[in-house]
Amino acid sequence: ARGTVQAAIKIVRDKADNDLMVREQNVLALVDYKHLPVILDTFQSTDGQRATITEYIDGFDLTTIRQRYPTGVPQAHASWILQRLLSGLSHLHEHGIFHGNLTPDNILVRPRDHNAFLIDFVYSIINPDETDKFVAATENYTAPEAYSGKPPIEVSDLYSLGKCVIYLLGG
Repeated sequence: ARGTVQAAIKIVRDKADNDLMVREQNVLALVDYKHLPVILDTFQSTDGQRATITEYIDGFDLTTIRQRYPTGVPQAHASWILQRLLSGLSHLHEHGIFHGNLTPDNILVRPRDHNAFLIDFVYSIINPDETDKFVAATENYTAPEAYSGKPPIEVSDLYSLGKCVIYLLGG
């Protein structure tokens, strides 16, 4: 048996968005990796809202980090953060999972052990093909192909991650 674990609960506000939560639950059920959240349980509220319980990640999103470093984080820090995020993204892609909405708010950095996490998989796609389309688009971070109606590809996630790192470095 495991010891006490801090947990985070994510619940949809509107049960019309349950499909998004189920999408995230499906992704997290498929992969177990050191740069991704660990799913502990799922449930549906008495009001019909889907929810996910994950291990709590004691970290900061890139937006918060950038606020602390308004001109950008030092290059050495950005390098180790990028290395860990590329590892997580590579693991997702090896399992046929496309994140689909990488933004500074969907990346957490845990200072105590220098780990970084990809989070928020509600817009992800599992095994995308030529008929799949982007589910979300976030200005400044979404790859150009999303706006032309092309299907998501692995490079789309890399583009978004690159834009996040540029932001983190002060761009």
